Amino acid sequence: PHAHEECRAESHVKLVDFGSTSMVPLSEIDSMNADAVFPMPQRGALSSMSPERLRAEPYGSKADVWSVGVALLHAARGGQHPFLAPARAFVAQQPACADPSATKFWRLCAATGCTSDLASSECVSRSAVTAALNDCALGRENDRFRAFIRHALQADPRKRASIDDLLASDWIRGP
Repeated sequence: PHAHEECRAESHVKLVDFGSTSMVPLSEIDSMNADAVFPMPQRGALSSMSPERLRAEPYGSKADVWSVGVALLHAARGGQHPFLAPARAFVAQQPACADPSATKFWRLCAATGCTSDLASSECVSRSAVTAALNDCALGRENDRFRAFIRHALQADPRKRASIDDLLASDWIRGP
């Protein structure tokens, strides 16, 4: 583990793990856009993988948007993962729109790599995100943060914000 040790307003912190990156051929970069997806190897931490990656589908930069959302909500909850350490409200009231294995999907994916269909993933993630946002002060009190997280943690990558969308969000840009 490394410590940044220089966390000030004028400092820059970059989170990078080149051990889990993939090379995209230059010929494909020319036509690349925010919604471009590529069949790439599935590697990295299961706990922050997007639903499409967990289903072993092609993915693009929106998979990273999901990971940013997970990391921010994890931090806002004081180190409690939004899916692997779900809020009590989520555990107590399972969403009616999900089959029983879909809830286990989020809690067990780190150990089993269990996958589920997109509709169940959307239902469960939406319910888990709402419960996790309600479980932390920043999520309860800051509508801009709530919107940012909801856009980042859309289970369907077609509905998920792009990196540019997040950078232009009210929560990042401020008042």
